[in-house]
Amino acid sequence: MKDNRGLVLVISFVIEFIISVLTVFFLDPGTEKFFLLVVIGLVAGVIFIFLSVSEAFISKRIKVYEKLIWIVFLVFVSNLAGIAYLLIRKKRII
Repeated sequence: MKDNRGLVLVISFVIEFIISVLTVFFLDPGTEKFFLLVVIGLVAGVIFIFLSVSEAFISKRIKVYEKLIWIVFLVFVSNLAGIAYLLIRKKRII
């Protein structure tokens, strides 16, 4: 069976990013739609962080200090680090 981690990683990041923008700029807090989108965004964000941290952790191409930097940035600055991770991950990490 083909490994679909990369596709799931990209889809979860895109969902998280779009929902983040929608909830911050367009939706009124306190509504059911807002709560539902926040929950979906959080789940997508957790999936993205889990997959990207696990990829960085098991990678044999990058050194230990690089793994630590990726993990810290992905956990604490997930949107910015996520964009960087998706842009360079195929070439460098995997």
